[in-house]
Amino acid sequence: MRHIALALAVVLAGGCITSSYQPSRYYTLTPVVHVEMREQGAASLGVRPIEPAQPYKKRQMVYRERAYALGFEPHDEWAEAPSDFVTRELLDAIAATGRFQDVGYAHDMAAPDFIITGQLRKFDQVRSSDAWTASCEIRLALREGAEQTLVWSHVFSAQEPLSEKSPSAFAAAMSQALARIIEDAAGQIADIPTP
Repeated sequence: MRHIALALAVVLAGGCITSSYQPSRYYTLTPVVHVEMREQGAASLGVRPIEPAQPYKKRQMVYRERAYALGFEPHDEWAEAPSDFVTRELLDAIAATGRFQDVGYAHDMAAPDFIITGQLRKFDQVRSSDAWTASCEIRLALREGAEQTLVWSHVFSAQEPLSEKSPSAFAAAMSQALARIIEDAAGQIADIPTP
């Protein structure tokens, strides 16, 4: 009887060992952002972390197959939360313009003259019947002083076709779409008149 129980345990354990577990794959974004230098002003600028809309709080890649239906890739994830990456790239691009005396995370600054807030509204792989695209949409707002008076706001969006239907191609296309948005946003922010 012991031999039968032992054989049964080995068979059951063997079934567990050969399960269909599939590890997650992680993808990074590599936008190449070019900005023009501006004349430096005396103002400081704090950037608050970009708030992700609900579907983008996770790191899973999001896709749309129909206009109102979202899906999540079970095994394909971003290496970090998209909103964290977008915040850092925006901060670096604005700083690279040289327009502000100091640019940093708002929570690290005592009282910045201006604050950037924003929301990541779309970070999708759109799967249409013709071609797949990366679609990104970000709303940004510039506020001034302790009263946080609205000075400027804009919704940026960009789409970029995928070279093939794969997660790697999605990451490459999203990198290009994001680079266009970051360049445009940094340029517009740097051109806003400040003291």
